[in-house]
Amino acid sequence: MGSKGSKSRTPSDLLETVDITNTEVFGKQLSVVMERSETKSEYGDVPNILFQCVRFLNQSGINEEGIHRISGNKRIVNELKQKFNEGKNVDFLYFIESGKEFYSVHDVASLMTDFWHEAPLPKWSDRINDDISLRSFGLYYSKNKPDESNMSDEEKKQTKTDLLIKFIKTTLNDPEFPPYYRNCLQCISHHMMLVCRNSEVNKMHPDNLLMCFRGQKHLQDLYRELIQHYEAIFN
Repeated sequence: MGSKGSKSRTPSDLLETVDITNTEVFGKQLSVVMERSETKSEYGDVPNILFQCVRFLNQSGINEEGIHRISGNKRIVNELKQKFNEGKNVDFLYFIESGKEFYSVHDVASLMTDFWHEAPLPKWSDRINDDISLRSFGLYYSKNKPDESNMSDEEKKQTKTDLLIKFIKTTLNDPEFPPYYRNCLQCISHHMMLVCRNSEVNKMHPDNLLMCFRGQKHLQDLYRELIQHYEAIFN
């Protein structure tokens, strides 16, 4: 299921030398984590810890009230961090199905958000985040919008949405945007979309959910669009 990769990386991807004898994944650059613990998924290659958390949460936690808002057991979360940092593969679904060990939805959700929040921002993040900001989209829209003089308000709204989707897709496919980071965004966005679709049950509407990812505040506008237009952007 999981396989370590040896994919080529451009120098700008790495802020530290990869030590393949070190298995720590928390607080490390995503490029480093990918070298240490990479797993194939429906989103492409992603860090194993992200794959295990999202797979479990998507199958067993979407209807859990307060998912991501309610913190997990701190002791258990820290124990799980240690296991992943030691290079151990924790298959949450296996443990649940076998009855050997039990981790709550909130434990796994806290582990997932901690991993994502603790990953240092890479060198290219400032430029990419600026490129994909809504301010940049405003400039893109002004240059690419068609003549709206004969459009209804609904047509204008749809045109703007279509251009926004095209703008985000173009940016995510930028040659300098590492595929593994795009894969991670898709993985997380798909999970967040599923949570929001079940908000009547889990009480986690988009604004509530985005607050839980406050550690990635610079990406909240992007997350909102990725959730709302997930299929159009990634499919």
